Amino acid sequence: MPAKNKGQDAVHEESTLAEAKLTPQPDSSSLPAEWENLRTVLMAELTATLSSLLNSALEKALAPISASRSSIRQLADSQNQRLTDLESALSGYSDRIVSMEKSLSQLQTENRRLVDEVDDLENRSRRSNMRIIGLPEGVEGSDAVGFVAGLLSEALGQECLPTPLVLDRAHRIGRSNGLRSKPRAMIVCFHNFQDKEKVLRKSRELADQRTFQGRKISFFRDFSANITQRRAGFKQVKSQLYEKGLKFGMQYPARLWVLLDNKRCFSDNTQEAQVFLDRLETPARATP
Repeated sequence: MPAKNKGQDAVHEESTLAEAKLTPQPDSSSLPAEWENLRTVLMAELTATLSSLLNSALEKALAPISASRSSIRQLADSQNQRLTDLESALSGYSDRIVSMEKSLSQLQTENRRLVDEVDDLENRSRRSNMRIIGLPEGVEGSDAVGFVAGLLSEALGQECLPTPLVLDRAHRIGRSNGLRSKPRAMIVCFHNFQDKEKVLRKSRELADQRTFQGRKISFFRDFSANITQRRAGFKQVKSQLYEKGLKFGMQYPARLWVLLDNKRCFSDNTQEAQVFLDRLETPARATP
């Protein structure tokens, strides 16, 4: 029995060794490559996971900023469009303004021409009128025409007025007011223009004798308010000319002339007249 067991054990060992040889054993040299592949796969998965997480976090964090940028971009586009529209509108308005300025300039020129024409027509309609300054209030009574005709005939004499004057009308200018310190002017309309000119020429010759009830009276041509105002602007200059003894006068409509060395010098406005006056040397006094 013991010999038989030993033989069986030997056969078992040989069988075990043969099975061991037939079973494949792991190669120690191939293990690092597998680990490297595993590491690569794990790193890739980890990177993808982290990238996904970061992208998600960034998107959440930047979402308000992106919304703000989008809103700002829309606002900027809207403003740009509005600016474009405004520029277009301003360009149109600019063209219209230029056209309106041109039209306004033409209208102003035309208006000045029309005003001058109307003023000229008004003054032509006043050619037969004369103003009398200094007559006391109420002396004319109820018949102003008869009173003035008699006054002029008496003041100027038969030589100047050999025939009775024909007057169309005579009346005071303005409303009666007891508070007035000066009497109102009286305007007289002559039927004949030449009679008015004759009266004015004679009144200048009798300047010192033109009185009524001890008051000095004056006769003037009747002009429109515009011409009267322009002529009144020369009042100070004319006073200085009178003091210098220079002969002067007014030419229609409002042009001052000064006689110097038997030659007339003209001034169309007070500035020119004052400059001319300042350059003069005081000559010998002449009869104004």
